[in-house]
Amino acid sequence: KGLPPAWIGQCGLDLFFAEYDLYASRLKAAGVECDVSVVEGVPHAFEALCPDEAVSKEFVNSAMEFLGRKLKSRD
Repeated sequence: KGLPPAWIGQCGLDLFFAEYDLYASRLKAAGVECDVSVVEGVPHAFEALCPDEAVSKEFVNSAMEFLGRKLKSRD
């Protein structure tokens, strides 16, 4: 309770994929707003390994848009 909204980026080939799923479901069950972005077929940190790929840009933009919305809503 009392936690801020969360954005969770999941990579389909990440070793901790199941843990991210569990974390997101527990946040949601506790009433915490939680946006989850899943990219199948990529490893952890793919956006840093290939930052110029469209999928990487979309993933990063998803996080930045979430953050932007939450910061604006505080005004």
